[in-house]
Amino acid sequence: MVSLTEEPQRRERPHAEELTAALTLAREQLEMDVAFLGEVEDGREVVRTSSGDADSFGLAEGTSVDLSATYCQHVLEGRLDGTVPDATREPLTAGLGITARARIGSYIGVPYGRATPAYTCSVASRTSRGRRSARPTCASCAGSERPCSPLSRARADAARPRG
Repeated sequence: MVSLTEEPQRRERPHAEELTAALTLAREQLEMDVAFLGEVEDGREVVRTSSGDADSFGLAEGTSVDLSATYCQHVLEGRLDGTVPDATREPLTAGLGITARARIGSYIGVPYGRATPAYTCSVASRTSRGRRSARPTCASCAGSERPCSPLSRARADAARPRG
Protein backbone atom coordinates (compact mmCIF):
# COMPACT_ATOMS: atom_id res chain seq x y z
CA MET A 1 0.00 0.00 0.00
CA VAL A 2 1.37 3.41 -0.93
CA SER A 3 1.35 6.17 1.66
CA LEU A 4 0.10 9.64 0.79
CA THR A 5 3.35 10.94 2.30
CA GLU A 6 5.56 9.05 -0.17
CA GLU A 7 6.86 10.89 -3.21
CA PRO A 8 4.90 9.90 -6.33
CA GLN A 9 6.82 8.28 -9.15
CA ARG A 10 7.34 10.65 -12.09
CA ARG A 11 5.86 9.17 -15.28
CA GLU A 12 6.42 5.65 -13.97
CA ARG A 13 3.41 4.46 -12.08
CA PRO A 14 4.28 1.28 -10.22
CA HIS A 15 1.76 2.22 -7.52
CA ALA A 16 -1.09 3.19 -9.86
CA GLU A 17 -3.61 0.82 -8.26
CA GLU A 18 -2.71 1.99 -4.75
CA LEU A 19 -2.90 5.66 -5.75
CA THR A 20 -6.30 5.11 -7.34
CA ALA A 21 -7.48 3.27 -4.20
CA ALA A 22 -6.27 6.15 -2.00
CA LEU A 23 -8.03 8.68 -4.24
CA THR A 24 -11.22 6.59 -4.13
CA LEU A 25 -11.07 6.45 -0.33
CA ALA A 26 -10.57 10.23 -0.11
CA ARG A 27 -13.40 10.88 -2.57
CA GLU A 28 -15.81 8.59 -0.74
CA GLN A 29 -14.93 9.77 2.78
CA LEU A 30 -15.23 13.42 1.78
CA GLU A 31 -18.42 12.73 -0.20
CA MET A 32 -17.05 14.33 -3.37
CA ASP A 33 -17.63 13.48 -7.05
CA VAL A 34 -14.04 13.23 -8.27
CA ALA A 35 -10.51 12.92 -6.87
CA PHE A 36 -7.32 13.27 -8.88
CA LEU A 37 -3.56 13.50 -8.65
CA GLY A 38 -2.14 16.34 -10.74
CA GLU A 39 1.49 16.89 -11.68
CA VAL A 40 2.86 20.35 -12.46
CA GLU A 41 5.04 20.15 -15.54
CA ASP A 42 6.25 22.99 -17.79
CA GLY A 43 3.64 25.46 -16.55
CA ARG A 44 0.78 22.99 -16.90
CA GLU A 45 -1.10 20.69 -14.59
CA VAL A 46 -1.37 17.14 -15.94
CA VAL A 47 -3.90 14.68 -14.49
CA ARG A 48 -1.92 11.53 -13.70
CA THR A 49 -4.69 9.40 -12.17
CA SER A 50 -8.22 9.90 -10.91
CA SER A 51 -11.22 8.34 -9.23
CA GLY A 52 -14.88 9.07 -9.79
CA ASP A 53 -16.57 11.17 -12.44
CA ALA A 54 -13.35 12.61 -13.95
CA ASP A 55 -14.57 12.84 -17.55
CA SER A 56 -17.53 15.10 -16.76
CA PHE A 57 -15.19 17.47 -14.89
CA GLY A 58 -12.75 17.50 -17.83
CA LEU A 59 -10.15 15.68 -15.71
CA ALA A 60 -9.55 12.45 -17.62
CA GLU A 61 -6.12 10.90 -17.13
CA GLY A 62 -3.56 12.72 -19.27
CA THR A 63 -5.56 15.96 -19.45
CA SER A 64 -3.21 18.95 -19.46
CA VAL A 65 -4.35 22.44 -18.40
CA ASP A 66 -2.46 25.73 -18.20
CA LEU A 67 -1.47 26.00 -14.53
CA SER A 68 -2.69 29.59 -14.30
CA ALA A 69 -6.23 28.33 -14.97
CA THR A 70 -6.25 25.88 -12.03
CA TYR A 71 -7.17 25.83 -8.36
CA CYS A 72 -3.92 23.95 -7.76
CA GLN A 73 -1.73 26.93 -8.65
CA HIS A 74 -3.46 28.98 -5.95
CA VAL A 75 -2.98 26.15 -3.43
CA LEU A 76 0.70 25.62 -4.33
CA GLU A 77 1.43 29.35 -4.10
CA GLY A 78 -0.39 29.70 -0.76
CA ARG A 79 -3.15 32.04 -1.97
CA LEU A 80 -5.80 29.41 -1.26
CA ASP A 81 -5.79 27.31 1.89
CA GLY A 82 -7.02 24.28 -0.02
CA THR A 83 -10.58 24.15 1.31
CA VAL A 84 -13.20 25.84 -0.86
CA PRO A 85 -16.71 25.17 0.48
CA ASP A 86 -18.39 27.25 -2.25
CA ALA A 87 -16.30 27.78 -5.38
CA THR A 88 -18.73 30.34 -6.81
CA ARG A 89 -18.32 32.60 -3.75
CA GLU A 90 -14.55 32.30 -3.32
CA PRO A 91 -12.99 35.25 -5.22
CA LEU A 92 -9.93 33.26 -6.38
CA THR A 93 -11.99 30.40 -7.85
CA ALA A 94 -15.20 32.13 -8.97
CA GLY A 95 -13.36 33.78 -11.88
CA LEU A 96 -11.62 30.63 -13.11
CA GLY A 97 -13.17 29.23 -16.28
CA ILE A 98 -13.05 25.68 -14.93
CA THR A 99 -15.42 26.60 -12.08
CA ALA A 100 -18.30 27.29 -14.48
CA ARG A 101 -17.24 24.81 -17.18
CA ALA A 102 -17.00 21.85 -14.77
CA ARG A 103 -19.76 23.22 -12.49
CA ILE A 104 -17.50 22.95 -9.42
CA GLY A 105 -19.38 23.60 -6.20
CA SER A 106 -16.67 22.72 -3.66
CA TYR A 107 -13.01 21.73 -3.71
CA ILE A 108 -10.28 20.44 -1.41
CA GLY A 109 -6.67 20.27 -2.56
CA VAL A 110 -3.33 19.66 -0.89
CA PRO A 111 0.25 19.67 -2.13
CA TYR A 112 1.57 16.12 -2.39
CA GLY A 113 5.23 15.42 -1.72
CA ARG A 114 8.09 17.91 -1.57
CA ALA A 115 9.90 17.24 -4.82
CA THR A 116 10.01 19.04 -8.11
CA PRO A 117 7.84 18.60 -10.06
CA ALA A 118 5.05 19.56 -7.70
CA TYR A 119 2.00 17.37 -7.26
CA THR A 120 -1.45 18.07 -5.87
CA CYS A 121 -4.07 15.68 -4.59
CA SER A 122 -7.52 17.19 -5.12
CA VAL A 123 -11.19 16.35 -4.72
CA ALA A 124 -14.12 18.28 -6.16
CA SER A 125 -17.89 18.15 -6.02
CA ARG A 126 -20.72 19.81 -7.87
CA THR A 127 -22.34 20.49 -4.50
CA SER A 128 -21.42 23.60 -2.52
CA ARG A 129 -20.63 22.88 1.12
CA GLY A 130 -21.84 26.17 2.53
CA ARG A 131 -20.20 29.51 3.11
CA ARG A 132 -16.97 30.15 5.00
CA SER A 133 -18.97 31.89 7.70
CA ALA A 134 -20.86 28.69 8.48
CA ARG A 135 -20.76 27.48 12.08
CA PRO A 136 -18.52 24.48 12.94
CA THR A 137 -20.37 21.17 12.92
CA CYS A 138 -17.88 18.64 14.30
CA ALA A 139 -16.04 18.32 17.60
CA SER A 140 -12.61 18.97 16.07
CA CYS A 141 -13.81 22.36 14.77
CA ALA A 142 -15.64 23.53 17.90
CA GLY A 143 -14.31 26.88 19.03
CA SER A 144 -12.40 27.38 15.79
CA GLU A 145 -12.56 30.58 13.76
CA ARG A 146 -12.72 28.47 10.60
CA PRO A 147 -15.84 26.67 9.41
CA CYS A 148 -16.02 22.91 9.58
CA SER A 149 -14.85 21.30 6.35
CA PRO A 150 -15.40 17.80 4.93
CA LEU A 151 -11.71 17.11 5.68
CA SER A 152 -12.15 18.13 9.35
CA ARG A 153 -15.22 15.92 9.65
CA ALA A 154 -13.37 12.98 8.05
CA ARG A 155 -10.47 13.41 10.48
CA ALA A 156 -12.88 13.62 13.43
CA ASP A 157 -14.71 10.49 12.25
CA ALA A 158 -11.41 8.60 11.86
CA ALA A 159 -10.30 9.57 15.39
CA ARG A 160 -13.61 8.62 17.02
CA PRO A 161 -13.37 5.39 19.08
CA ARG A 162 -15.21 2.46 17.52
CA GLY A 163 -17.19 -0.06 19.39
